[in-house]
Formats: sequence, C-alpha cells, structure tokens
Amino acid sequence: MRKFKTYLILLVASLGVAEIQAQVVISELMPANSVLFNDELGDTPDWLELHNTANEEIDIYGWYLSDNEDDLSKWQIPSLTLQPNEYVIVICNGDDFLENTSFLQASFKLAKSGEEIFLSNQNLEVSFSLKYECVPQNRSFGLVAGNLTSHFYVPSPGGENIFSTSFDQVNNTVQLSHPAGFYENEFILEVSDDLSHELRFTNDGSYPEEESHLLAENIHIQSQFVNEGISYIPSAEDWVEPKQDVFKGDNLKFITYDNGCPSSPMVHADYFVRDDISEVYPLPVYSLTFEEDELFGDDGILVPGRTGLNYLGDGEAWERRAHLQLFNPLKGRLFESEVDVRVRGRGSRNNSQKSLKIYGRAEGEKASFDYPFFSDREVSDYRRIVLRSGHSDFTKAMIKDVLSAELVEKLDVDFMESETSIVFMNGEFWGIQNARENMGKFYLESFYGVNPEEIDLVKVEDNGLVALEGTTSSFSELIVFSEDNDLAEEANYEHITNRIEITNFIDYHIAELFFANWDWPQNNQKVWKSHEPNSKFRWLFYDCDGCFYIHSLDRLSELDFESDDTPFGFKLLSNMLRNMEFRGQFHARYLELINSEFSAVNMLSKIDSLEALYEPVILEHINRWSSPDSYTAWKENLSEMRLFALQRSNTVLYHLDKLFGNPVLIYPNPSNKLLYIDAGREEAVLVRIMDTRGVLIRETMVTSEVPLNLEQMDPGIYVIVVNLGNLMFSKKFIKE
Repeated sequence: MRKFKTYLILLVASLGVAEIQAQVVISELMPANSVLFNDELGDTPDWLELHNTANEEIDIYGWYLSDNEDDLSKWQIPSLTLQPNEYVIVICNGDDFLENTSFLQASFKLAKSGEEIFLSNQNLEVSFSLKYECVPQNRSFGLVAGNLTSHFYVPSPGGENIFSTSFDQVNNTVQLSHPAGFYENEFILEVSDDLSHELRFTNDGSYPEEESHLLAENIHIQSQFVNEGISYIPSAEDWVEPKQDVFKGDNLKFITYDNGCPSSPMVHADYFVRDDISEVYPLPVYSLTFEEDELFGDDGILVPGRTGLNYLGDGEAWERRAHLQLFNPLKGRLFESEVDVRVRGRGSRNNSQKSLKIYGRAEGEKASFDYPFFSDREVSDYRRIVLRSGHSDFTKAMIKDVLSAELVEKLDVDFMESETSIVFMNGEFWGIQNARENMGKFYLESFYGVNPEEIDLVKVEDNGLVALEGTTSSFSELIVFSEDNDLAEEANYEHITNRIEITNFIDYHIAELFFANWDWPQNNQKVWKSHEPNSKFRWLFYDCDGCFYIHSLDRLSELDFESDDTPFGFKLLSNMLRNMEFRGQFHARYLELINSEFSAVNMLSKIDSLEALYEPVILEHINRWSSPDSYTAWKENLSEMRLFALQRSNTVLYHLDKLFGNPVLIYPNPSNKLLYIDAGREEAVLVRIMDTRGVLIRETMVTSEVPLNLEQMDPGIYVIVVNLGNLMFSKKFIKE
C-alpha cells in the first residue's frame, strides 16, 4: 500500500512509553528553518538535536540516524562521545554536504509535512524515535516535560527546550453555508473558518495542500453537464464514448493553513444540482472522490494505462486511496469515510464499468466502517463493501445477481445482501451499481463470530480448487472420500454429513440448479469452515450473472452415476445422491422450493419490483455506457427473464422426474378396495380421481397413513391427480 500524506493536526502526542528509557534521545528538530539557525555558509538548513540525558558520557560512534524505518542505516554517526546532559546539532541537508564544517551532516532532509526519525545502535536496533506532523515555518518540534512532545515558538538548538514557549497546534474549523447533498436550484456556497486562516480548496478530487487554490470568493454551485473528464477516458477495449453529455456535481475539499501547516481537519462536500433531482436519482448515491491519476492515469487501476491491462492488477500494489460519501437524495449525506479502492472480479474486469471493492480506512490503517449499509442486516462493522456492476449479466438485464440473492433470502444459504445504488466518480455520473456485502473472511467473522485467520475458504475455479484462506486439503479430502467410498452405505454417508451442513448443501445446490447458472459449478463455488473442532463446511451463494438465461438447461443430467465424467464441481452432489435418504430429502426440498420461493408468481413479482427500481435511472445509465444496447433491449431482456420464470418450473419438474421419478406413490395397484397415496408429506394433500375422459369422480384430502376406500367405484382405469401446493402430479391406477 503506498503511503500518503496525513492531514491531521497534532495536539499533544505521547511517545507511547511512560518514561523515556533511551539515554540518548532526539530532543528537537526543525524542518522549515529560514532565519533562526545558520551553518558556516550562512544557509538555514534543516536540523535535529541529540541529547544525552544520562549522568555519564556515552559513546555513540557507529550509531545510525534515518528517516526510513525500512532503511535504518541511512546515515551512520561518525566518532562522537556525548558528555552528560550534552546537546549536539546534526544538520539534515541531504546530499548538499558542506566542506570543512564543524557540524555533523546527515544524508537526509526533514519533511516539513511530517515523518518519523529513528536513532539506532550499531546493531540497527532502534534506541529512540521521534514522530512529528507538520511543523510551521521557523518553529521547532521536540520533547517537553520529559516524555511528551510539543511545538515551540522559540527553538533552542543546542540547549534545553523552553517549556514556556511550547504550544499546541490550533484546531481550526471550516464552516459551509450549505450541507453536502442534492439540490434542485443553484446557490452560492459561502465558506468560512473560525480563525481567518488561509482557506485552500480543490474541485478535482485531489487533496488540498499549501499550494492549492486559495479561496478568494464564494463558490457558485449550479447544474452542469460535461463532454470531457474521466467519463471520456477509455476504460476497456470495448469502451464506448457516452452518447450524451454527462451530468456532473461539484466535489469540493477544503482545509485551512496557518504559517505553512494545516490548521483544520479537511472538509469534503459534494454538491449535485439538477431539476427534480430526487426523482431523477431516487436511489442511494455513493460518491467517490480521488486523485484522478490514481484511477485514470498511467498507473490508474480503472484503465488500460501503462501496462495496457492495468485493471487486471490485484493486491495492495493496485489499491488506491479515495474518499467515500453516501447520500440519500432526500435526507442528505448519511456517511463519509476515507477508503481504499481496488477493482474486483475476474472476467468482469474487462468490462467498461467495473466492480469495485471498498476497504474501510482510518488514520492510514485498515478499519471497519461501523455503518449499517444494509437495513435488513444487523451487522454494521463492515470492513469491506462492494460496488458491483451489472455489466457482467450475460444478457444485460442488469438485475440477475440481485434477483438471485432476493430469491434465496429465506433459504439456509449465505448470500450477499445488496442495495441498488447510483455511483458518482469525482462528481461525474458513473451509473447504476449495486452496493453489496463482500463475501470473504470478514463476512464470516461478522456473521459467524469465527476467527478470520483460522478458517479454510476454498473456491472452485476452472474445475480446480483454490485456497482463498487456509488450505484446500480438508475439502479435497472430503471429495476424495466421496469418490472412493460408496455413500449408499450408512457409515460412509454419516462420515460426510458429519463434515458438511446438510441443509445448506441441499439449498445451495437447488438454487444454483433451478436458476440454471451457466457459469457453475466449474466456477463461482465457494465453501468454508473454521478450524474449530466439529466445524462443518458451508457453501456460499454468489455471482448469478449467468442465471435465468436458458430455461431448458439441465445440469442434473450431468450427474453421471455410472462413470467418472461428472464435472469436478458436481462430484460431491453426484456421490451424495447415491444415498437413498439424501435422494429423498433433496427431491422433497426441491419440490417444496419450486412451490414456494422459486414459484413463477414470486419470481415475476421480484422482477417487476427490480424493474421499477431501475426504471428512473436506466436510460441515463445506457447513455453513459451503451450497456445494455438500448432501453428497448433492456426491456426485451427483462421479458426474457419473465419467460424463464414462467417456463422453468415445468422444465425442472421434467428433469426431476427423469432423475428421481414421480414423487407420488400409489399402492396397491391394481386394487379392489383400499388405495394408499404417499406424496412424501406428513400433512394431508388434495387428491382428485378422474376417469379416462377427464370427468372428476371424486375429490378429497388424503394422508399417507389413511387409505382411500374404493368400494363404491366401478372397475376400470382411473387417473389420480395429487396437488402439492401449486404443483400437480398424476398416475394411473386400475380398480378391479
């Protein structure tokens, strides 16, 4: 992770130890000297001061000073013996060495904005360090009252620091006349501060510094559409320029400076002005601001850039700093935070609009957000969230992955909660993306209370196993056992069920099968368990962009029980289905879900709701990205999904019947008196008896334990129709 300046104001900082244990300390330093201290040439270099606090002399020959913790040997101290309570000045003038000087000269300069200086012994063991933030011009920073640090109005090179001249940096405050947010009418933004310091600001996503724009007048905030900017920088090989000017807000950052140093916390404020803006943007809005080059320059993570494929880069080297603000267009800003950003996904990285993984950040370190992004969850300590693009949707309907998550909410399945949102990047409309939970080790920590460093998280990728956390060995052994042992035998089956959550296993596989996921099981399959004793594997449901596409897709036919041709990702399910107990449980649960959560009525209802959610923004999104191809194409894609919803249940029933047979048992058949009907349910089911002409002879409720009395029926051939919720199954029987 690259290091960035930290714009925080140091008040009074502890050194982190109750008493200074080192006898030689860095007692004072001055990184912005222009008048106070001169060398033999009359120049005013940076300097620091070493102080022997002991009552005896100390030889520090061969010790080191450095401004880099990773390179402690940056400058070695020549022959030097410090007398009791002696102070020695070290000039920090970098490579500009003086000839014939009496001063010690370090090979580095002091950063005015702040850093940490290290004093190490001959073994490169840190004896003392002094960390400082920005030091104002002609002021110094150092030790005061023994073990605390402070700034000094009057530096004292070569002598004791003067406590009466110490001061805390002033904490100024910037005030804005209008809160960040969404407005229908233009306005004048008035900016002020408590102490009339220099007000510096930026309006391009960058972080203001001493050289940034000096605010000289109020700012006119108005509606604007642009035909240049980051929206016009190609982000993929198939990138298409926006079809119309892109709506843009003002992304502003303010900070005050006093005597060359920041004197206030930075204030971030994004403003969006547009007629009827709450109707135009009725969804939550995520606004990201950042240094443009970080995401769109030669080393930018969202563009081909220097490598031609920058956006394929992964890991901390391809992580960038940004500021995140979350808005409700009616309620204003709900949340803001410094964040780190990476591109997320595999093949989806090649799309023009990319999915982003957002990391919480606090004072330069990774941290939890501590905000309830998803109202249906009790969790609020998210370490990461995802802004997921819908462009990976195979048919460009945009909603498939979100729909699948909504359909499995009531199942024993771990899924990513979502909230359809709008994203702005440096103020420019970036389109619809779904805020999602990130399904990784911290997700499991939040929901299951497991140690995120003590888990196995395994992914099936290209029909092989990849360890995302821990190892693949435990899961691999499970697959091998199922291959080498007949799971029809109870002991072998029990060995497996003691190691997997069986209801989760069933619900997960039924969902993937019913949704006809084209890109599964060879990919997009994750399993996990903790290292705790008796922990069982659970399957994680995610990435259904290839779902709801081919209503006739029959993945059950790939479960080849007579050969080794079953795809790797199906091996465990295939072997489990050799066990009759599991077959019955799996079959019954599948029929139950077809009749409830996966019913055509429920699917159509959710498609309608998502369509209404996207409708106000989809045309602007299409004009921005040319994906989907057009508004008409998007509507047609949704129509195809509705057709899938109407056709899928009957298709799946046919697939199930091929594999499992009719779930209704009728016996004895033929019969002359009593007929038992077993529908695999404990509760009563509706039964209709019809003759061969389709005429209803009898209708009644039946349980598997109580037989039908056929004595009053004439001999002949009849059809039994059993209703299991919305599903109907029929069988012929003969009355003797």
